[in-house]
This record gives sequence, C-alpha cells and structure tokens, in this order.
Amino acid sequence: MRYFTVANKKKNHEPERRLMTLLNRITGLDREAIGTLLEKGRDWDSFCRTSVALLAAPLFYWNLKPWEGQEPIATELIPFLREEYLETLARNLYLFHECDTVLEKLAGKGIPVIPLKGAALARDLYPSIAVRPMFDIDLLVRREDLPAVDEVLRKNRYRPLSAPDPGKGFTYESHYIKETKAPVVLEIHWNLGEENRYRLDIDGIWSRAVPNAGGTGLAMSAEDTLLYLAQHFFKHYLFKRLIWLCDIHEWIGREDIRWDLLIERAQSQSIATFLFYTLKIYEDFYETDLPIRPESILKIGPLRKAVLNGYVRRFPMFRSVEKENYLRQRIFAFSCIDRMPDRLRFTMDALRRDRERRSA
Repeated sequence: MRYFTVANKKKNHEPERRLMTLLNRITGLDREAIGTLLEKGRDWDSFCRTSVALLAAPLFYWNLKPWEGQEPIATELIPFLREEYLETLARNLYLFHECDTVLEKLAGKGIPVIPLKGAALARDLYPSIAVRPMFDIDLLVRREDLPAVDEVLRKNRYRPLSAPDPGKGFTYESHYIKETKAPVVLEIHWNLGEENRYRLDIDGIWSRAVPNAGGTGLAMSAEDTLLYLAQHFFKHYLFKRLIWLCDIHEWIGREDIRWDLLIERAQSQSIATFLFYTLKIYEDFYETDLPIRPESILKIGPLRKAVLNGYVRRFPMFRSVEKENYLRQRIFAFSCIDRMPDRLRFTMDALRRDRERRSA
C-alpha cells in the first residue's frame, strides 16, 4: 500500500501524466508502455506546458527520439520538445564554459570546490548536458575561503548581489553575477542549508569528498549527494521540478548506496524528515520499493505527519505552487524540521528577519 492517497495515485495514471512518469528517467525505460500511450491522441498542449513548468521537456525529448517520426507526436509534440532541448543545450554549453573557467581559476589559487546540483549532475549523470536544465551555477566552498573566492570572482568580472554573511544562522550562500549579453549567476555556498534549521556536518562532507571523475573540483560521497538531493527536493517541494526526482532516480540506480550510513547521517543532521518524504514520494512515483523501508528513517508525530501529508496530497508531483504564499511556506518549512528546539529557533529567526525587513 502506498503512503499517500489513492486519489493522488489515480491522477498520476491519467494518460498524459502516466506518460510523464514513464519518461522521467534515463534508465529502466518501459518502451512498450510508452509506445502504447503514444498511439492515441492526447492533450499535448497540457503535456508541453507541464513538461516545461517542471523542467522535464529536454529529458522527455531525449526519451521520445525513437518515436520522433511517428504521428501525431511528430507534428504536435516533438517540435516543441526539440526546441526546449536545443535551448537547454546552448544554455548549458555556455554555463559549463563559465563553470570550468571559474573552477580553474579557483584551483589555481588552491581553493577546493564541490559543484552542486546541475553543475555536478548534468555531465556526470546524464547522456547529454542538454537533458538536464540548469539556470545558474552552484558551488560549495569552505567558509574560510570566502574572502579568497570573492577576490577571484571579482577579478573575473563577477560582482556580488549579496555579501556573504556566514555569521548569520539563516544564510548559507551568496550570489554573484557576471553581466554580459547572457548574464551568468553563481551561487556560492559555504553550507548546504541554514544553520538554524539543520545540524549539517559540513566538515564531514568535506572530509568524505573525492576527486571529481568528470572534471575539475571535488564530488560529495554517494550518501552525502543523495542526502543533499533529498534535502533540496523536499525543502522546495512546493516549487518542485520533475527533473529533481529524475536526479534522485538515476543516482540511486547508479551508486552503491550504503543505506545504513544514509539513515544515520540523516538522523544526526536533522534532515530525516526530508529524506523520509523524498523516498516515499520516490517509491510512489516510480511504483517501486527501495532496499530500506523509509519508515525506519523517522518517527514523526501525528500532527506534523498530518500537515506534511496534506501538503503532499494537495501538491502532487505534477502540480507546483504557481505563486508564493508566505504563511503556507512558513508552515511547511516549520513542519519539515526534525526537532522542536530547531523549529523554535527557526521560527524566532524568521520573525526577527521579518521585523528587520519591515523596519528597513
């Protein structure tokens, strides 16, 4: 029995959404089931809108290439998806050129860097960089290297949009922009989340990092990467993207995950809620069972469980929030935090920041 409501699961089996579920992966494609769903007319306009909104159009194009000449998708679907694919290819080629340049400059100063999200996955996990969209470049550096990183970036025509302030528990990244005809945004992280919300072992993450087989820089361990992908996925669940779930699917399928270590680190770093819900959504979406039972990760109280289950049911994988709602986001963020002391600290910091913004 699945964790969430049957009604939500039925929605996933509407033909267009069922097709998206089958296409939202690189490995394990069910070509027979895909071909059957392509034989009949579908609401391709809705399919296209949803695939773009959830950043999955390039991936869908890649997986539909064997049927590229088949009607009706040859005229009603493929041209649209191909355009998204080619736009992503052009953008990612440009971003990776900038990323590699920055990594080389930082390496020249002896500054270790761990690329994150698309910068880490698009080349390493996917058959083409055009399959995995990215719009900025996320890099993790050590806190003590921030002044040197800032100096390197400024010398290479980047200017800060926000000054790094690692002394505040609610900040963990700063943004830089290179203002050219095609501006490039860098997100420089010194942590992987707010210190007033998690107990992340950032020193342990660095000690377990390994040389990046795909290029310059370092890579997090298999377990640390999966934890970060799960944390990012559920933290931003209200504004989720299908491609983020595909990242997790491909990572789990490729890596030899040590699940006992994964659970231990999730619990010790106060991100067990994020891992639990991400893996339950993963199992429901892909209709599969993992080597562990996600229920072993987390003991969650009935009220918090009801709140988070309600969010997941209201905003299933094919629906993201279209506009921000402050109260809804705050309740969700509060409910995601594992421990009550951390929830209270996060809430007090949020209220203090709100007062500062109003008085500014």
